[in-house]
Amino acid sequence: MKPAVLATSSLTLELGNKILCSDLNLVIESGQSWGLLGRNGAGKTTLLQSLMGILPLDAGTVTVAGNDITAIARRELATRVGMLFQEGMDTLPASVLETVMLGRHPHNKSLFNDTEQDKQIALQALRSFDLDEYSHRKLDTLSGGEQQRLALAMLYTQRPDLYLLDEPSNHLDVAFQIRLLSRFTELVKQDGASLLMATHDINLAARFCDHIVLLMDKGEHRVGTTEEILSEENLSLAYQCKVRKLKEGQMTLFYPDQN
Repeated sequence: MKPAVLATSSLTLELGNKILCSDLNLVIESGQSWGLLGRNGAGKTTLLQSLMGILPLDAGTVTVAGNDITAIARRELATRVGMLFQEGMDTLPASVLETVMLGRHPHNKSLFNDTEQDKQIALQALRSFDLDEYSHRKLDTLSGGEQQRLALAMLYTQRPDLYLLDEPSNHLDVAFQIRLLSRFTELVKQDGASLLMATHDINLAARFCDHIVLLMDKGEHRVGTTEEILSEENLSLAYQCKVRKLKEGQMTLFYPDQN
């Protein structure tokens, strides 16, 4: 049986004296799209960075394709797991094409050994995110939204088995949020890859994810299918306010109730 793309066993994370999650058991299989929800400060970014091996675990294990993450070389890990950081891209003295090509480096033995195939993968990513006409533009001439689209394109150029996205809708207007996330999730599913997306927007997670990790208070959490986890009761507990669910035909909307 093929091992899970990523799995955690009894994972515990703490920050200072605060327990962010306790005894988290998570299994992400190929082709699944997961949402990561919780209040500001609940630990979404910390959890993503721990799954990437950037931050240490307080207890438990993380495995990627059946291998303990601490035993995987960084370059090999980057061919399996890629991350979109919330902080955005550093302003480099590089063109859009040069920047998106950085996504191919985990697959190459040398920084200066890009192949024609690598270039075609990068150009395809630029087309997918409506950036093909920007290929010769310098990174520091792009708007915040354009840089976010480029960050998504560079991540897709990396072609990992699992994409970790930290607030991917940052700097994007409403139309681009839906358009680009629709395109991104479509490409990921088409490749048989998986994603875990941290977002503050419950409705985006409901729309694009089939499974949810919901971080609660004092390290508690809920894990399961989107239909199981996104209930008024669970969301109201997690966000510590009354959250209502409105269903109209195929559309489901979650909103805070001030009453």
